[in-house]
Amino acid sequence: MKCILLIIFYLPLSAANQEPGVKGRLTSKGLQYGLQAGLEELQSRLSSFQIPDVTGSISVAILGTIYYSVTSLQIENLDLSNSNLSFISDTGVNMEISNGQLSITGYLRIETVLFSASTNLEVVVSGLSLTGIVGVTGDDTGHGKVWDGGCNSEVNNVNINFHGGSGWFLRMFKSSIIGPVYDALTKQLCPQFEKALEQMEQTLSSLPVVSIMDSVASLEYPLVDLPLITEQSLDVFIKGQFIGRSQRWDPPDHPEKLVLPDIDSRMVLLALSQFSVNSAGYVHYMSGILSYNVTDDLIPKQSPLRLNTKSLSTFVPEILTRFPDSPPLLLHISAHSPPAVNCQPDILTVDASADIHLYAMAANHSLVPIFQMQAGVETQVDIQLSEESLGVALSLRK
Repeated sequence: MKCILLIIFYLPLSAANQEPGVKGRLTSKGLQYGLQAGLEELQSRLSSFQIPDVTGSISVAILGTIYYSVTSLQIENLDLSNSNLSFISDTGVNMEISNGQLSITGYLRIETVLFSASTNLEVVVSGLSLTGIVGVTGDDTGHGKVWDGGCNSEVNNVNINFHGGSGWFLRMFKSSIIGPVYDALTKQLCPQFEKALEQMEQTLSSLPVVSIMDSVASLEYPLVDLPLITEQSLDVFIKGQFIGRSQRWDPPDHPEKLVLPDIDSRMVLLALSQFSVNSAGYVHYMSGILSYNVTDDLIPKQSPLRLNTKSLSTFVPEILTRFPDSPPLLLHISAHSPPAVNCQPDILTVDASADIHLYAMAANHSLVPIFQMQAGVETQVDIQLSEESLGVALSLRK
């Protein structure tokens, strides 16, 4: 149960109430896929689940008090195929398990004042039902928050089979043993549901909402508003803003309103604003990292164009007259303004401009300006999306 809940709700949340840079939607189809993935993960991990030993006592006529211990408990089979998850508007998710089946094997030992006996046992549970509501919200720190909206459980039938050892003898006390086992199961289902939610809450509260991306930038990704939950979907609103590590450098613009299409055939929908992308460019521009020095030794040896006075004299003839001693050259390229992405339906444009300075490096290590220029480039990205693939076509506009 814990695996199912963690897979479905492992999302960062917050409640700052501003336009998001990223908007995501989990549809009912995605919720059902998450349920099936959780059940498959649960089945694959059955053998690793540790079930604590069970000890206790019962009173039986004539024999008096019988002390029992059940050890080496192992889940052999779990069938929760009749399970369903559905959204509850403005609340969260309703979890329903009906007609579940469970079999557990173990080793039973009993002791009385007169004798002791032991056998392998198998507990078979059928008609297991559970209905639980997982409330979904957020806190003011940008973390997710889940809460218990109520739980009801029922077990219709419990049967115990004994195999080997003193099983033939213990069958006489089968009806006395089934009662405590039935009570233990029915009393533990909802507490285990509540425990799973508590563990999920601890996990969500410990999730980071800021991650370091590189030497100058971090990414903030809490939710900026509470989840929007309808009967068909759950929307999350993620900040998605790059900030500087040494200084914040908030971009001058703000996120535009993001609208997701009403497409129920998809499991997950995601919208990324140009604000999120441009905040990355803005932070890197403000940090000064978008600056490069190029010298001749950085140019591939096979290149016919070299960064020296002889090669550049083809374009600037007077350079040989001005620098007859052919000093080494340095080309300095820096961003003139933050690179910017503009999003339109099916088309992206990327604008970038740079300041280009060429220097001669004098013998005293000073830089002598040769020329400077400003260059701008606009690249258009045409997006070609089909049911099977995603393609792009690049074109240089200027």
